[in-house]
Amino acid sequence: MVLVKLSGEVVSGKVGMGTLYGYWFLLLGVGTMLGSLFSAYLNRGRVEIGLSAIGALGMAIVFLCLVISEPLNLVFDGLCLFLGFFGALFFVPLNGYLQDRAAENERGRVLAASNLLTQLSGILMVLVHAFLSNVLGLSAKGELLVIFFPALLIGVITLKFLLEDFFRALFHILLKIFYRIKIEGMENFPTSGGCVVVSNHLSYADPVLIGAAFPRKIRYLAYAGLAGSRIMDFVFRLTKTLTVSSEKSLESIRKSVKSLKKGTPLCVFAEGGISRAGNLLPFMRGPVLLAKKANVPLIPVHLDGVWGSVFSMDRGKFFRKRPRKIPYPITVRVGCPIANRQTDPDACLYEVMKLGRVSFYERVFKKFKNQNFLRNQILRTGNDLLFVDEKGRRLKRSEFVDIIQGKKRMSTEFPQKWIDQVQEVIDGDSKMKEIHLSNWMRIRETHIWDHEKLILKDGGQEWMNQFLPWASVLWGRTIYKKDNSYILVSNAAPLKKPVLTLSGLASANNGLISVNASSDEAETKSGGDDSIIKIFKEDTLGRLLIGYGCRREEDNFYIQGLRAEERINSSGFDEEGFIVAD
Repeated sequence: MVLVKLSGEVVSGKVGMGTLYGYWFLLLGVGTMLGSLFSAYLNRGRVEIGLSAIGALGMAIVFLCLVISEPLNLVFDGLCLFLGFFGALFFVPLNGYLQDRAAENERGRVLAASNLLTQLSGILMVLVHAFLSNVLGLSAKGELLVIFFPALLIGVITLKFLLEDFFRALFHILLKIFYRIKIEGMENFPTSGGCVVVSNHLSYADPVLIGAAFPRKIRYLAYAGLAGSRIMDFVFRLTKTLTVSSEKSLESIRKSVKSLKKGTPLCVFAEGGISRAGNLLPFMRGPVLLAKKANVPLIPVHLDGVWGSVFSMDRGKFFRKRPRKIPYPITVRVGCPIANRQTDPDACLYEVMKLGRVSFYERVFKKFKNQNFLRNQILRTGNDLLFVDEKGRRLKRSEFVDIIQGKKRMSTEFPQKWIDQVQEVIDGDSKMKEIHLSNWMRIRETHIWDHEKLILKDGGQEWMNQFLPWASVLWGRTIYKKDNSYILVSNAAPLKKPVLTLSGLASANNGLISVNASSDEAETKSGGDDSIIKIFKEDTLGRLLIGYGCRREEDNFYIQGLRAEERINSSGFDEEGFIVAD
């Protein structure tokens, strides 16, 4: 009605008045439609009530801008569009929230009461408009200014009561822009009651990713020392994060158990911190202890693809790097509930690893949808240096491609068996393709990949076959032959020091299984802080690479790769997560 009045004030006479307010109403309708679609997109599988706070504040700002803008220009047209958009953001989640929270036998009455109140509010607005226009004699702009104040009050009140949901919705919007989150297995997550969500931890964004993926509000258990800054203290208070410390461990457990018994899902990153190595670290016993004390199930969750995001330790540092891809693909995979009486930290770890194996399997075979993917990677054009032998003879990629394609005779410096292995993969050996592609993907998603120089000593034929010649022709590193060792060099790697010497475990069925990376320095420290990245331990087989599952049967330890399960000569993991060598 105010827009109808405004159109009469800006158009001389009655000619064109109907066209003008009809056009404004059209923009309002289009904005409402776009806002409804946007709400539906964000609200898939959940009700994002925080959008109502965004919508309320947005409407107040639009009303003020309508007062100060000229009606007959594009800015005013855009404001009409945004008014409809923010109006939909306010009402659509609110209606969804009412339906979601109402009991099934009460839902009809709740919706009827909501519609009745909406209609009564509409009648009240008509009376207010008549009073402002006929009694007080206000212009259309004056009425918009009056409307601004109650709209602002509603926005502030909504923000006050929905502050956490407001920030959650904002982060959810940002995640939709910068991340593409694939959610699997959410049917395993209970719709009510308390549970302990146990997840791997690879980046600072993990809590936000889990919060955006799950339909219910998730609370977190975090180390109390993280709340030292004002920002983190505010975040912890806003999200009602429970903290744990060595000084107040009993109190922390008591509060956590109380929260779980009230029916609150509690997320615990069982590794005790962010994995700066990329590998899955051993689980602490805290999550299992909490689940047993509160008598709630454990829900295993695996975040896949997070290593490589700007919030992870990929490329040797947190944050200060460009995203590899926008939107960045992430998979959140939820496993079946684990009965708290039938588990221990190792069993919980194996369940999370099993989820990670499934996600890794999907990523590998997604690349194989393009049947020529590996062939194209190996035979890509370029003049980069692949191999340098002990006499200094060099082989470039262009020369190597000519040899494979039969355009050039075999080079004496490049071993014939390497050419035969590459030719075997190119000709279509599917098993070898899977192994060498998964090797490449696994190594890339560890801290080891970030080092400029990797030394490979003779660790047996199977171990060497996983690296040579693939470190050059597929991975993009230059192989330098030196005595009985090979040096794998990447000038693009961010960490020039230390130099790592690799050992570990490999098999013909699964390729690279674990890596032990000894350093030419005392310890390998992460960039930007003093946290130690422990990627080597004597008398062990190193850390298990990503994409594997594990199980223990009596004294036997099995690893599960892409296709094959095999027993390895180990009794399992030690207390630091390294594979024990028998």
